[in-house]
Amino acid sequence: MEIEKVLPWREKGWVTADTHVHFLSPTSALLEGAGEGVNVVNLLASQWGELMTNVGDFDGKTSWGDLYSGIDPYSLADWYRYLHCGYPTAAVGGTDKMSAGTAVGTVRTYTRIKPDKEFDYESWLDAVRRMETFVTYGPLLDFSVEGKPMGSRLKMAGSAGGEGAWSVKVDRSSWLALLVRGHYPDKPEIIAAHSSAVMVEVEGSEFYGAADALTILEQIEGALAYLDTVGTRAETMVYKRMRLVLESAHREIHNRMHRMGHFHEHTPVADH
Repeated sequence: MEIEKVLPWREKGWVTADTHVHFLSPTSALLEGAGEGVNVVNLLASQWGELMTNVGDFDGKTSWGDLYSGIDPYSLADWYRYLHCGYPTAAVGGTDKMSAGTAVGTVRTYTRIKPDKEFDYESWLDAVRRMETFVTYGPLLDFSVEGKPMGSRLKMAGSAGGEGAWSVKVDRSSWLALLVRGHYPDKPEIIAAHSSAVMVEVEGSEFYGAADALTILEQIEGALAYLDTVGTRAETMVYKRMRLVLESAHREIHNRMHRMGHFHEHTPVADH
């Protein structure tokens, strides 16, 4: 049975992914992904305290499947912190599928592959790094600023405005993204889709939010504590590399806070 397409998103280079799936075998993920039109399914092994589960270990007891709440505003608020401070991060998400009650791709990430690239996992990763992505429960979208796609970084000299579907006055460094609301029949309104951002750098204005920067510092410190005390340490070199990445990120944003003149309590990571 052939189903007529409503919008030609695949022909425009968009491919789909469910980036967060549990308790499937690779062959089942391949089958379900094909049935749902999902090109990439990322299977995640998990550690629940001392319990380690891999892709086929579901015990039938731990399950949830909220299909009607949409994109979580709390998770968006955390993502916005990084954008506020000028750290471009792609909009990427998945179902957190835990049982057969949730279909692969109920929430999925659309990513645009470059026209000169063949679709494979590496080209998909490259598109995610470029941030030409959106996450959706159903609506399809396209979004650009001054003709530049999602993930772009624009530089502007002083205050200016843009033209298009919306005209936005930008007088300081900002980011712009498209958020789509909707609802199922007899259900509350939800955030149904969200694009990655376009970063707009205005001359003489730095991306920065003091409260956001402090929260990011605390998150990095939490990640370091997890890495040192809870996380499974498979290889010493991998552990050292991960710790150096976190320490470098902490130092960079810590020094920015000093440069911007914002006081904060020093932690053992940066005690001086």
